Amino acid sequence: LASVLLAPSSSPDALADALERATAAVDADDEFVAALGFHRAHRAVVRLTTHPSPDVAAAAGDLAELCARRCPRGVPFPSVGGDASVEPSYARCDVGRRNAPLALILRRAREDPALGGGEKRRVPNIAWPSAIVLARVLALHPALVRGKDVLELGAGLGAVGMAAAALGADAATLTDVDDDAVANMRYNIARGGGVRVRRARSRRREGEAGVVDDDATAAAAAIASRCVAKALDWNDARDVRDVEGTADVVLGADVVHDHGMADGVVSALARAMRSPHGVGVIVNPAPEHRAGADRIPELLTAAGLVFERRVVASALLRAGLEEETEDVKLDVFAIARAEERVPRLEDVGERWFEFD
Repeated sequence: LASVLLAPSSSPDALADALERATAAVDADDEFVAALGFHRAHRAVVRLTTHPSPDVAAAAGDLAELCARRCPRGVPFPSVGGDASVEPSYARCDVGRRNAPLALILRRAREDPALGGGEKRRVPNIAWPSAIVLARVLALHPALVRGKDVLELGAGLGAVGMAAAALGADAATLTDVDDDAVANMRYNIARGGGVRVRRARSRRREGEAGVVDDDATAAAAAIASRCVAKALDWNDARDVRDVEGTADVVLGADVVHDHGMADGVVSALARAMRSPHGVGVIVNPAPEHRAGADRIPELLTAAGLVFERRVVASALLRAGLEEETEDVKLDVFAIARAEERVPRLEDVGERWFEFD
């Protein structure tokens, strides 16, 4: 679109079409304003407001007004362009298996410039090791989500829920209390999680499940068609009522990191799990690393749930996360309403296992 707007040879019809498409893109996602600026199209839009063609001038005026209103934090309009600092930041989440590698390239929500950038990010913008590990647990046990309705609590970037969709979940609802995070997840869902799949040697056993055909296109299509993002505050009774009994599988990663959070997390999980077969899996740093995490076991028991708690010891589940997890113990809670329905995740506690 920028190339059409900048080209002196573009016809009035081509310009009007490009301006209308750009307006629709900005209306759908504020970050498109930054993208236009990076490609030096802001000044072209302003210049086109005086174009001899009434249709072009009107379309340019509409786009300029919308850009001025929807400009993301820290992005000037109009800008000179070419400033990489206004480009969104992305996180790479390697969530697949050895013979079915799957990487999600997820855009982060725009940070407040007052934070100063760098590594100081808001909670929903961080690709937490707990989330990567949980997504890899699903890749190791795809039957846990295949054909199921999945709900992710405190999704942040949404890597866990998107991985579940790529692994065959019928539907994955990604939730967060942060409105910017929800809007950003919707963008990442629409672009199929930015999936990257590197083909591995064909060692697929008969009946083995993994990312569909090890194919990036299929995985991206699954994410785009099976995932939805919505706001959910697990401390808001109305929000929790909206998801009550809707999930076969409830997932959460690093969802308890302060005093008082465990109550809302466990309550939402217990109410969202379908009865009697619903299950849940939480990966959370241990109590010595996260305030309030010590209450998870007692609250699960009080909610009438049974669970198995294991410490992630697997070097393969923690591959690429060694620095972040070297001194941070991760607990895995496999949860159900009855002992016989608790997901069997014994291998997360084994240092080495076959992770084909």
